[in-house]
Order: sequence, then structure tokens, then C-alpha cells
Amino acid sequence: MEQPSAWDVVALPDFEAHEPWRERKFMFDTLRDARIPETAWAYRDMEELNPVRDDGEAGSAAEYIKLGDATRAYYTTGDIWFDHDAFDAGFQTFLGLLETL
Repeated sequence: MEQPSAWDVVALPDFEAHEPWRERKFMFDTLRDARIPETAWAYRDMEELNPVRDDGEAGSAAEYIKLGDATRAYYTTGDIWFDHDAFDAGFQTFLGLLETL
């Protein structure tokens, strides 16, 4: 493995490399696990996923709560399996952290 340079530490990350579809493809191609569906992830525009979003309030607790509600609704109405309990627990932790900012 190559030793990282000082530039590697301060350079901006390659955000394109972490696009969810790239990560999915990497997992699918590398792990070759039959349990990983090839197309399990699809991009949804925010307007489609959360039509009640208020851009002027982006980042507020109220907007995150709307996003959480929209996320739950997306999986429920689409009849897509989703671990609601795990999501809710993580989401509540996130909201608690948000309050500390």
C-alpha cells in the first residue's frame, strides 16, 4: 500500500466516488453475495420524496422531521421492506444531537 502524502490529508475528497450507486455497484461486484440486489437503490428527487419541504428552513429540526416522515411514507406506500424501528431509533438519536448544536 502506498504511503499517503501530506496532500492526501488536506485535499478535498472525491465526492463522486461516494455516490450511492457507485457504492452499490462496488458491493455488488466485489462481494458477489446473492443477497445484495443489483438495483436496490434508486435516486429520488427531494421534491418527489418530500413535496412539503421548505427550502428556506433546510437544516432545521422541523424539516428533518418532515424528511423522516416522508422517508417512512415512501417505504410504506411502496410496500418496500424497511426497518422502521431501527430508523426511528437512529433518527431520534440524530434529532437529539441536532438539539445540541
